[in-house]
Amino acid sequence: MLETSTAANDPIFWMHHSFVDLLWEHSEHHFRAAFMRPFTPMRNADGLSNMYTDNLYTFAPRPSCNAGPNCGSPYLFCDKSHGAPRCAARLKPGGNCASFKSGEPACYEGSCQGGKCVAVSPTVTPPPTIQPTKPVVTVQNALTVTPTVRNGHVPGNATKIRCGCLKIAENLARNAGGLERRPVTQPPATQNTPCDSPMCYNEDQCCPIWAQRGQCQSNPTYMTCQCKVSCGVCRPNYVYGPCADYHTDCAAWARRGECGKNKWMPEN
Repeated sequence: MLETSTAANDPIFWMHHSFVDLLWEHSEHHFRAAFMRPFTPMRNADGLSNMYTDNLYTFAPRPSCNAGPNCGSPYLFCDKSHGAPRCAARLKPGGNCASFKSGEPACYEGSCQGGKCVAVSPTVTPPPTIQPTKPVVTVQNALTVTPTVRNGHVPGNATKIRCGCLKIAENLARNAGGLERRPVTQPPATQNTPCDSPMCYNEDQCCPIWAQRGQCQSNPTYMTCQCKVSCGVCRPNYVYGPCADYHTDCAAWARRGECGKNKWMPEN
């Protein structure tokens, strides 16, 4: 038994298929009581049934010229030159198309010229050019989650929750690369009071966003005092970025209610 080298619609294919099926049927019938390996406990006799085709397959309706000149398939055409219109397989390049007189698209990926099918390169339509758009990420400066108050006590993770919301928004804007960032507020244009921030901390939770907008250069008086970490004025002795308490006394200050009174607390 060798592989067939002709197309499935060639008549020799049907003869080959029928012969193979005949051999299979005879073999199964001769050993009908044997197990059908590897489908044990089924036996060969179970395979001698039309239930395979009756229940395991569904068939599409027969192609007709009602579907148009191509019978609903790129491989068929409606033959109107030989009696009643019927669907037929298209001809390969070099095929004889001289008998088709009704202008049928008889040639596959070609045209009928001088009674022969001549291949034609298919026209490829390039995809439309889509200009990239720059999405806008709006970052609010007051991303506050109100914690649940139980027995008059604010959970210790309230600061972390609020901090975490801001960090998520900040990371979203940073990772989006080239996105437009629009904080709701801007830092004050001037520093009205002398700088009284001796430690290396950001004094406002919007400092990272202001720094990304170039405020360290355009408003240095305020930013280098109130946003020292984000502007690189000093090097903190803690890892900036993770949502954690940066100062060792944060927990104690939070218990005293400083989270709701001091804008320094949500950032640090």
